[in-house]
Amino acid sequence: MAVKQVVVSDISGDEVRDDQHARVVISDYPGLTGGPVELDVSVAEAERFQTSKIDLVTLDVYEPNKPRRSVVLEVSAIKELFEGIEMDDVVAGARRASSRSAPAAGRSRPRSGGPAVKIDYTASDRYGQVHRGRVTDEEAKLVRENQDQASKNRVSQGHPPIDWNDPKEGIRYRMF
Repeated sequence: MAVKQVVVSDISGDEVRDDQHARVVISDYPGLTGGPVELDVSVAEAERFQTSKIDLVTLDVYEPNKPRRSVVLEVSAIKELFEGIEMDDVVAGARRASSRSAPAAGRSRPRSGGPAVKIDYTASDRYGQVHRGRVTDEEAKLVRENQDQASKNRVSQGHPPIDWNDPKEGIRYRMF
């Protein structure tokens, strides 16, 4: 006696001939636990996955005293996070990341005894960014004279743009 196996698509429920049988392995899906899962599908169904295109952004968020967070967003979603900001321009103007760009999880500064890195907040890609310490007269002048760039610099750091009506910002950049 012979036994015949029939493959049925997990998507459509239709029988799939051997020469039209494809497998799709899903390794990451909301709520998926216990590792990757496998679907039996037809070649035509598998082709639909290949023609679907979603632009994704993968980023790591490093915040003081918190572990690193990995985030995956659609490009369209990240563009809507900050009203009035052209994220394509922000990303195009961003500095290249280095292995030292991100602090270790939970750390915001280098360990004591290590070399301190002095950041020039009068550089064209830095003025307007949030930082510890005093805003120098030169930095304040650059921010006042280049408000759009200063706001872009702040946004590139992950903060909202500078609110020019905020009295604290006015004091910080000596606008009054």
